[in-house]
Amino acid sequence: NEKYHFPAKIEFSWQKKAQPSSEQLLKDFKIYVRGSKVVYSQYGSPYSCSIMIDKIKLLSHDEIQPRLEVVGEAVRRRDIPTMKEQQDEQKKSMREEESDLLENHKDVL
Repeated sequence: NEKYHFPAKIEFSWQKKAQPSSEQLLKDFKIYVRGSKVVYSQYGSPYSCSIMIDKIKLLSHDEIQPRLEVVGEAVRRRDIPTMKEQQDEQKKSMREEESDLLENHKDVL
């Protein structure tokens, strides 16, 4: 299986004056990133991506700009068509629909 890990540092800044504590931010962030999402690479390949909850660290207790360190995980999904395969299938389907329309209405044309 094609599995990748990627470290990331995330820095938050607030638009509003009321800001959660760093601990509350950490708790909320863990809830927000639970589960996985399918993300397509620049080349159109699908990956199931998630943040490893047990690897999230609060780097800064700064209430103005708290920072987190996370480790993400991505697994290549061979069971999901690539973006190109999806586009090709859409084009094929459209051509078939056009062909059916022409065939069904050739006596009018």
